[in-house]
Amino acid sequence: MKIKHFLLICLLTTALNAQGFLQYDWPEGDKTFNVSASNWQMYEIKEWTLSGRGGETEEVQIPLLVKNRDQLTFSRRVKLPKNWRSEQTLYLITQGVNGSSYFYVNGHILGISPNSRNPFRLQIPADYVKEDSVLNIEIRIKLPQSTDRGFPTIVHTFSEERYIGLASPLYLIVADPPAVNNVQFNLQHSEAGFTLNYRYDIVAPQNMKAFKIVEIIQRTSDQKILLRKQRYSRQLNGKKITLEGQFALDPSNVWSPENPQMLRFTLQAEVTFENGVKKFTRVQTFGARKIEHVRQKFYLNGQLVQIRGITMHLSPEIFAGKSYYAQLRRLLNFARGQGFNALRLAHFLPDEPLLRLADSLGLMVFAEFPLWRFPSEFFNENFLLEAAKNVGHQIRHFYAGHPSLTAIGLGQEIPLHVPVAQKFMFILNGKLKAGPGVLTYISPIPGFPLPPERVADFYIYDRYRPVLFLNANQHLQAFSLMGKIGFLTADLLQMENSEITHQINRGLLIRNELYKSINDIQPNGGFVECLFDWRTEYPNDLGAADSAGNVTPHGFLDLNGDPKPWTKLLGNPWLQNETAINDRYFTQQPKTNFFSILVTFSAILFFAIYRRVPRLRENFRRSLRHSYGFFVDLRERRIIPFFNSITVSTFIALIAAVFLASQIYFFHKSLWLQEILSVILIPLGLFKRYLEWSRDKLLITALLFLFFVLIPVIGAFVLKILAWINRSKIRYRQGFAIIAWAGAPFVWFFPFSLISYHWLLYQQPLQWLWIIFGIFAFWTQIRLINGIHILFIAKTSRVFSILLLCYFIPILIFWALFNPPGYWVDYLQLLMKAQSLF
Repeated sequence: MKIKHFLLICLLTTALNAQGFLQYDWPEGDKTFNVSASNWQMYEIKEWTLSGRGGETEEVQIPLLVKNRDQLTFSRRVKLPKNWRSEQTLYLITQGVNGSSYFYVNGHILGISPNSRNPFRLQIPADYVKEDSVLNIEIRIKLPQSTDRGFPTIVHTFSEERYIGLASPLYLIVADPPAVNNVQFNLQHSEAGFTLNYRYDIVAPQNMKAFKIVEIIQRTSDQKILLRKQRYSRQLNGKKITLEGQFALDPSNVWSPENPQMLRFTLQAEVTFENGVKKFTRVQTFGARKIEHVRQKFYLNGQLVQIRGITMHLSPEIFAGKSYYAQLRRLLNFARGQGFNALRLAHFLPDEPLLRLADSLGLMVFAEFPLWRFPSEFFNENFLLEAAKNVGHQIRHFYAGHPSLTAIGLGQEIPLHVPVAQKFMFILNGKLKAGPGVLTYISPIPGFPLPPERVADFYIYDRYRPVLFLNANQHLQAFSLMGKIGFLTADLLQMENSEITHQINRGLLIRNELYKSINDIQPNGGFVECLFDWRTEYPNDLGAADSAGNVTPHGFLDLNGDPKPWTKLLGNPWLQNETAINDRYFTQQPKTNFFSILVTFSAILFFAIYRRVPRLRENFRRSLRHSYGFFVDLRERRIIPFFNSITVSTFIALIAAVFLASQIYFFHKSLWLQEILSVILIPLGLFKRYLEWSRDKLLITALLFLFFVLIPVIGAFVLKILAWINRSKIRYRQGFAIIAWAGAPFVWFFPFSLISYHWLLYQQPLQWLWIIFGIFAFWTQIRLINGIHILFIAKTSRVFSILLLCYFIPILIFWALFNPPGYWVDYLQLLMKAQSLF
């Protein structure tokens, strides 16, 4: 029997791993929520039935995330306790879901979560419950592909791997009214000291006649009582009571990164109704602090504070097979030990365990809505705005009382210069001000004028380049924080592994980035990139260079949560302002004379043949001087040796291939270019190939050379087929010669091609070079149309239409294979305008 069980477990484990399942242990229920009450009954639901698109089902436990699936369904049958009554309030609560989720109870749609991963609660109406107190819960989770499904992730080069599933257990809470709602704490600072104001509502389904309440506020560290207050009332006649209070608070009891003191608010209530008396106790942990942003500076409890932050990405893989709470505590403890006092959550909202740990460690949390690099067209979508507003409404139930939550980002790399995006952010900002009541910020696309009125409390400057590249004279006064300090580029990563040891170089880069930020740009702090490595969904130039796969190696920690060797030498980077490294080291370009040597020797070879073959020299001269007469010769089948056509065609192909290959090789590390090409090539699975080929100057030149060599070969076949349709007596060598000699002017592009390598090497402007290249290409097309017109004795307009169709057919084939999402054109337009991001 034991052997059978063992084999069954092995089989199930193998099946789970094959499907890309990811699981971890979650903290117990009494540690999960910041609020508890004696008139609540909480039931954890961990066992579910999982089904995908097919008919197969399996029993699983959550938390459970699944990779490489775009749709999942979790279902569970739950029977409510026998003492449940219809007048009680029933909630379904979870810490968050990966993906856009649709909740159904007994066939009724209960609510939608739009892929924001924030904790939320849904109230289950009493009439949704069956007579036998049974709930059939079904959760359908999808990977959002458009804004009418939630918050899609459309960034390719730096998006983390996409898992969908239930990121935490789900809980049913049966609440017996009355309820305590809208609990608020507000710390006031003055020269006389600190004053803590608090307020809350008591709400009941029927009129209250009297109450007796005891309010207790005490320190969690030693249980010392700071306030004990009793309230009485015997002349009530309403369903809602609002109570307020205040008391002086000693500075030692105020929360700060240096002194993360937490307090506990206990409410012992006895409420009298016409039909009896109800007693309950409510307990909430909170921290007393006041965060303000005044004149581009942050003030915590009246004192100026510098934001010494680090970024954390959403990479569930780091928790796989571990205790979620223990691993999270390990990560945040490490950040605190490195001297950081703030944590930026890149494109996701936190759960209770993360905030609770940040509260205890004194880490200020900057959480973010997953509105990441959306094109302006997205902000016209009503569903997107309503989903964002609903998330803002939901998080106030869970984030209230957490002093670590410092600010919420409304959007990252947003086209804030577009009016529709401004309007969207104005509305969302107002909604959040009425909800959690924390600071808000936006990361706009740099390089565009910001709106004159503040769309959020402050702005963060984000750019995918090291700060060392930035000019301190840029207009950065509107930005309070630097968002990507210590950001690696492919050049820096390559140098880390070669010229200077990784242990020393990574630390030097971060220290000098901080030195540059604090002393030259002088913001109020910023965020180092980043706490730990993360695995990207799609390849990028950094990830493709890593032997472990598409891992973006920015982190202080690896994907197991272990510190990198260089972190031991770093110490506290915020306290060590060393002399900056020579900036030229960080701006090196790949130096190679391969392209200039290749094009020079090929030119020498061509002109040597040109000098020794009189017929080639005569053909070439006549082709340029008298193209009409030259193409008449082709039409009349006069002798133009096939060798001459091949020679010209090969040299032209090499000139064009070397020019384009040099552009690709020198600019293949451009994140902007990679993001544009990833949008086009990833659906075809070619982007990884591009990253591999573009790093090899010989391979990319050979591939482009082969492409240009095949153009006249294939084009001649097309002309031969047209001749067969028209019953024209056209030989294959005539069609090949027409196409080959149409590009003869490209021979004179040789000097421009040679100059281009020096311009590329020294980062000179290349617009004029591309204009000249375009003129030669246009000249070639005119000659090609004229040659085909003479060869077939056809109208020029008809030749132009056929040629246009020949170009258009491959585009249609590419489009059919590509099958792009509906927003890809809008996103490409955004990338073209947002070059300053990269």
